[in-house]
Amino acid sequence: MKTITPYYSLRLSLIITCALSIGSFNHSFAADEKVPDDTSLNVPQADKNQSSSSSTPKAALTVNVVTPRKESWGLRIEASGAIGAWQEAIIASEISGLRITDVMVDVGDTVQEGQPLAKLSQDSVKADIAQQEAAIAQAEAAVVQAETSIQQAEAGVSQAEAGVNQAKAGVEQVRATVAQTEAGVLQAEAGVLQSQAGVNQANANLAQSQATISQVTAQVNQAAAGVNQALATLGDAQTNAERARRLRATGAIAQQEADQYATNSATARAALEAQKAGLTAQKAALEAQKAAFNALKSGVSAKRAEVQAQQAAVEAQRAVVAAKQSEIKSQLAAVDAQDAGVEAQQAAVNVQRAALNAQKAAKAVQEAAMLNQQIRLKHTTILAPDEGTITTRTAALGNVVQIGSELFRLIRGNKLEWHAEVTGLELGKIREGQTATITLPTSEVIEGQVRMVSPTLNVNTRNATVFITLPKGSGAKAGMFATGAILSGTTEAITLPQSAVILRDGFRYVFSVGSNNRVKQHKVRIGRFLDGKVEILEGVNLSDDIVTTGGAFLNDGDVINRAAPADATPADNTETPAP
Repeated sequence: MKTITPYYSLRLSLIITCALSIGSFNHSFAADEKVPDDTSLNVPQADKNQSSSSSTPKAALTVNVVTPRKESWGLRIEASGAIGAWQEAIIASEISGLRITDVMVDVGDTVQEGQPLAKLSQDSVKADIAQQEAAIAQAEAAVVQAETSIQQAEAGVSQAEAGVNQAKAGVEQVRATVAQTEAGVLQAEAGVLQSQAGVNQANANLAQSQATISQVTAQVNQAAAGVNQALATLGDAQTNAERARRLRATGAIAQQEADQYATNSATARAALEAQKAGLTAQKAALEAQKAAFNALKSGVSAKRAEVQAQQAAVEAQRAVVAAKQSEIKSQLAAVDAQDAGVEAQQAAVNVQRAALNAQKAAKAVQEAAMLNQQIRLKHTTILAPDEGTITTRTAALGNVVQIGSELFRLIRGNKLEWHAEVTGLELGKIREGQTATITLPTSEVIEGQVRMVSPTLNVNTRNATVFITLPKGSGAKAGMFATGAILSGTTEAITLPQSAVILRDGFRYVFSVGSNNRVKQHKVRIGRFLDGKVEILEGVNLSDDIVTTGGAFLNDGDVINRAAPADATPADNTETPAP
């Protein structure tokens, strides 16, 4: 910003002063006009009568004089610039495709934060919200259904695990039966060995057969008792086998257990036959003992037959063991099948859980869509983002808005700033918080405070912008161009009225008045201007009497009359200028 020199204001003041002085001078000293008694020159009447004959120099004119004063002046940095908003909020629509149904404010209205400014049509948004509510209800039902399916699948897993446990218990039971049967096999094998020993004994008894007829008779009786016992055992075994067969037909017992009873019956029958064979052998032995040595050989054959019978019993027991082992394998296969069923049920549970997660995700999507619709419904009411004054309004009733389309502009907080431009040389004297005086185009003078100094200078003007906060409630308006000054401190200054300084030949002068009322011209150097005063940097002393009016018509050495002070008495105006 170009600083306006005080030369023009001084020049205007001098021109006005000179015009007034010329009128007074012509009125007082016109050759064809008589000077009245109450002339403003305040020259004594005796001097007027003797003026034509006295040699005392005639006073050029009557002037006012003052002495320079030392004052404390603020350091003022003159500036000018535009007034603008501290911050301007652009209020736009955040949704599109909706019609404006109500405009509640106009340009110049003061609004508060959150105050409704305009409303958009809500019909389509409310319809979308109702649709989203239905979609959310449907998603919630799907979630409940998926949770029920998971519970059913978990029940299936529990049932399958119970089946596995039951199958394992069956395996253990069969294994116990196998162990028992194997013990029977060992016992039968022991019987075989025992029968073989009997054969050997029979061979030994061949030599004693004759001597032991009585003993053989006793053995025959014993064999008969064994037959009776075997008959009783066979009857019990047959009864049990028949009962097991009937129970197996109804499915009350397993086939293996029925087979066991059948095997026991066969074993009893075999034992009976063995007892009978033994009895026959004993009889044969008795007869052999009675008859001859050859009969003993048939007894040995009988014993061998008994060994074969025992071996047959062993084979039968081994067959039972093999059957039980096959049953164990089948039970193990059943356990594996049950395990596979458990895994299948667990897989079904995982599938149901995945379905549940998918349903929950779908519900979350619907809820997010609902939130979006609720936000859209909220955005159908255009609210003020801050308190302030509406500066522009483009919103019109019936317009269909688009996203980002500007509807209003707002001066935030009603805060205005003066964007004062200063030179780079003056920038270093300005600090945040300093006071500034601003003169508005309406002649109103207000005070502001420096908020911020621009960190850069304009590349074209080489000036910097100083942002000065203005008080609320002043006559300042955004867009005004104002002038003013920034107060950057105080210094002492020797001051004179601006009318005391005369511009001649490009230099500035003042006239001092000596004791003989003669004036002396002094070349001075001036500084600042303030309230009709000018700062004198050099050329005068504080004790000098300086002419303040009419200096433009004086020359070095002229005689003047001092004008009486405004509060002087008439006696004070009778001073006669010294020759």
